[in-house]
Amino acid sequence: MNSTLRDRTPQELAERTYKYAKTRLHRPGLADRAIPLVVNASSQIDELRDVVESRGIEFACKPGCTYCCTLRVDATSPEIFRIARHLRVKDDVEDIKTKLAEYSEKARGLKLQDHYETCAFLKDGLCSIYDYRPASCRKYFSMDVEICKTLDDPVPENAEMRYKSDAILQGLSAAMYDSGVTGQLHELGQSLYIALTQDDVEGRWERGEVVFPEAPESAR
Repeated sequence: MNSTLRDRTPQELAERTYKYAKTRLHRPGLADRAIPLVVNASSQIDELRDVVESRGIEFACKPGCTYCCTLRVDATSPEIFRIARHLRVKDDVEDIKTKLAEYSEKARGLKLQDHYETCAFLKDGLCSIYDYRPASCRKYFSMDVEICKTLDDPVPENAEMRYKSDAILQGLSAAMYDSGVTGQLHELGQSLYIALTQDDVEGRWERGEVVFPEAPESAR
């Protein structure tokens, strides 16, 4: 069991993540440096779930439960680059682009409270990019599936899971900001379509360009 995640406070986790990331975020090759930090944060969030469950906490989220898969998903640029790299080498990448184009037309400009578009990566009741999913999905665990069904009331979350995962992401975001890297959040589907169809997206981002539209009323 990861004693760091189990015993440290959210503030300590944020500071630890910040220090780790700050020494690794520099140019050139910024995307290549930022993506492993995203992977590391994702791994910590996965481990945190194990820590919380070891305390006897049972989450309502199960394979095949898709009530939250119509909600807007926000992601940072490095998270989007990571997923795009994975998708580019898939045999059905052209079909994925078509699906993302259709999704983007429906989702464009939707605010958080108005976004009820099924995720483009939901396939047969499961997430087709589950291992690469962004932190906003990875850290989201409901304690009551009946409330999830309404999509109206706030979903009850475990406090340790929520605050410690948020602290990890805040530490990473602060390190990116202090390193001159944009930490803006972007709607996942529309941004992935751009990443898969436009040239030199990672290079333009490394040069300081905002290559994806910022998500309105960012959720994280």
